[in-house]
Amino acid sequence: MIELKKFLVENGALFTPASEDDILALERDVNFPVSEDYKFYLKEFGTILFKDRETYGLGVPETYYLNVLHAYQALQRVPEFPGTMLPLAGSGDGAWYLYDNEERKVFSWQIAGIAENIEKSMLDFLQFFLGLA
Repeated sequence: MIELKKFLVENGALFTPASEDDILALERDVNFPVSEDYKFYLKEFGTILFKDRETYGLGVPETYYLNVLHAYQALQRVPEFPGTMLPLAGSGDGAWYLYDNEERKVFSWQIAGIAENIEKSMLDFLQFFLGLA
């Protein structure tokens, strides 16, 4: 992930790294622990703004649309929303990319309730989503 961040910095990406306190507050508010991979993502990136792509995370105001807790709380109102998954990005076609903190994988999910494992780790997903793989 460090190499990815270096590449993104060199190519004009913007980040909003999260503090340890931000992450602890997120875990308290969602009522489950986040994986070490996800914590690393939040500490290193927070959110990513790169070209026309953006990811959800922390380091932004609580009511900002890219704040992961804000998005999680909105999505959690859908009865079929998967429990320990946090939004990573929108797909642009009404689906969401969610990170499962138990399985440590990224899923594609639609409000209709279908969650598909896209067989990507956090790093693989970020490279894919940001158009680098």
